[in-house]
Amino acid sequence: MSGKAGVKLQFILISMYFVLFTLTGYTQVSPFNGKAVNEYDSAGFTFLVTGHIHGASSNVSGFPASTILGNIDSLNSFKPSFMVSLGDLFPELNPQVKENYDKSFFEKISFPLFNVVGNHDLGRGAYVKWYGKTYSHFIFKNSLFVFLDTESDDGSIEDEQLGMLREALEQVSTSGVKHVFVFSHRPVWAEQNKRYDGLFAGNTRTMVGNNNYERVVLPLLKEVSKLAEVYWMSGSMSSAPVSFFYDKDPGTGIVHIQTAIRELPRDAVLKVNMKNDRISFECISLTGQDLKSLESYDINFWKSTIHEEPEFNFRLLPYLTLLMITHNYFWFGFGIACITLLVLFFIVLKLKRGKR
Repeated sequence: MSGKAGVKLQFILISMYFVLFTLTGYTQVSPFNGKAVNEYDSAGFTFLVTGHIHGASSNVSGFPASTILGNIDSLNSFKPSFMVSLGDLFPELNPQVKENYDKSFFEKISFPLFNVVGNHDLGRGAYVKWYGKTYSHFIFKNSLFVFLDTESDDGSIEDEQLGMLREALEQVSTSGVKHVFVFSHRPVWAEQNKRYDGLFAGNTRTMVGNNNYERVVLPLLKEVSKLAEVYWMSGSMSSAPVSFFYDKDPGTGIVHIQTAIRELPRDAVLKVNMKNDRISFECISLTGQDLKSLESYDINFWKSTIHEEPEFNFRLLPYLTLLMITHNYFWFGFGIACITLLVLFFIVLKLKRGKR
């Protein structure tokens, strides 16, 4: 594309956005498909939430999970004001994956999409280049939405991002906000809280020491919870009996929610309904299963099912073996192992010669 053509295209896009903003009254635009947040009902609105849209870790196709792609028409039919991806939107981000997602998903959904980055979404350079900052916030109607990056500082919220969080929460007392939704990939709120011990085994966790949730972030949320309802939604669920977790912490009053898909029969998304300032939740199966209320998938439910292991399908063994040996990580590990064995062999050989 020539320089003049590129400038002309940018002018057209900016003009389209300006017209869109004028018509809708809202300027929060998805960095993935350029659609603006909009309301469809004067008495309220709906938004969708799920995590791990790239599906199973074995999905190396470069496309979103089949359970998402197979339900695009259904998701559009809800007419949500927007959708939130709770991290691991991409399997790994590169130009081919970006093109795949653009054509198969971003361009086909009728609503804006927002994402909080997970470990699979980074290479940070590519993500920031194409989609902008990894943390942000906006106010829509009577609700504050905060998007946090729990990857950049090993689970802690620090520096500019902490400043953004403080600034966002300060608006609760001045903007008539009644509900605060905080989104993150990691459930950083669970790492030091004994209430959640053993529930999220296998999740990405803080590598060194503790994150600063309990020490810095939680006190800010406690103050805000005196003025508004606070919900924290996360999407890192490595091993789970269902696609949902719900708990209202009796100590803080903060509602903690986990939701994610893994390209399994349990796959589902959360539909959040705001009607006349009241919030309700619907669990929407992507595979036709009958689901209970979100509040049913609480700590007691998880503790009663967390040790249940799904039956292994041995017919998948050849396929899984093929996936393993054709993946770059397998050969990287194999190479490291060979080098290590060679080094040990020469060390042992040298030690034996030294004893002669």
